[in-house]
Amino acid sequence: MSAGTLLLTLSLAVSPLQWSPEPTGVTDGVLYRIEGTTPHSLWTVGIDITRDGEALAFSPLALHRERGRWVETKQPVTSGRLDDVAVRRPSDVWAVGTAPDDVDGLPYVQHWNGRKWAVVKSPALQPGWGGSFTSVSTAPNGDLWITGNSFALDGSAFEQLLYRYANGTWHRIPTEGVPSYLWNTIPLSPRDVWAVGIGGIAHFDGQTWTPAKLPGDTGPRELNLQDLVVRGPKDVWAVGHRPDDTLWRRPLIVHYDGTTWTELATPAETGQLHSLQFVDGKPIALGENPESGREPYLLVRKGDAFVRADSPEGAGALYDSVLVRGRIWAVGTNGPDGDDVADPYVATSKW
Repeated sequence: MSAGTLLLTLSLAVSPLQWSPEPTGVTDGVLYRIEGTTPHSLWTVGIDITRDGEALAFSPLALHRERGRWVETKQPVTSGRLDDVAVRRPSDVWAVGTAPDDVDGLPYVQHWNGRKWAVVKSPALQPGWGGSFTSVSTAPNGDLWITGNSFALDGSAFEQLLYRYANGTWHRIPTEGVPSYLWNTIPLSPRDVWAVGIGGIAHFDGQTWTPAKLPGDTGPRELNLQDLVVRGPKDVWAVGHRPDDTLWRRPLIVHYDGTTWTELATPAETGQLHSLQFVDGKPIALGENPESGREPYLLVRKGDAFVRADSPEGAGALYDSVLVRGRIWAVGTNGPDGDDVADPYVATSKW
């Protein structure tokens, strides 16, 4: 999720969302992330699911948009998953996730050179440990920031993984003060990095992480923030969800004005938010209703609060989005169709 540059306000008049689903050519699977700066540089990644009798097999899935359609690319490994993608140039694309070994999953990185994917060697874990990479972001200077986690296979220990990858070298970044489970980092410079995850938000000044003082944060895992947008030093937004005794999970949107974090009003209903975009300065949050299963959940701002917006036709859970030339591209799964395995889903909006 490359969010290392400040978002620019677009000169568009926001009207009700009008969505157009796009065929992916893939059945049985999930798309987790989408990235790109033009319609021709878009990549989306996730899992391809195949059936073997009653069992399911999982393999990495990466689709590239070419000449108005989505094209599946051949993968360098046959088992595993991709959780995020970063596009530096058409011939310089990175994806991260998990690939199994003989014992358990291991953090996994692959690179696209314009023709094919190749595996990139990842830092070794401790003996007897497994893990995964969960996000990759591009900084303005071209460095990659990669997050993940590792764990002892006997369940005795867990630790965060956070690296800066520059010129072929892995640099371990300290994780003291970051959320308890990282979803994403937003690197604006080596001394200006934001991180979001289970447990909240933190900011890195090049030396140490400072946790954000968020409203309603009553415990280390109470708040789950999954996406963050930096529109300026006094205009930072994050979305996710908080636990609720009645609703189970309630949508959460917070804003930072340079001094204080404020929670904005959301509907009193079950929902969780995974992604946030701005058009003409107006925020649009996308996610899912986790209680009903494979049902999208969208919010737009109205006054000082957020209200429900129209969802893409046929959509299920929406896990990520990107804004390209005034259009939001959203990815996830399709809606309930009687099949016990979801299909990858892509839709684009216009106003």
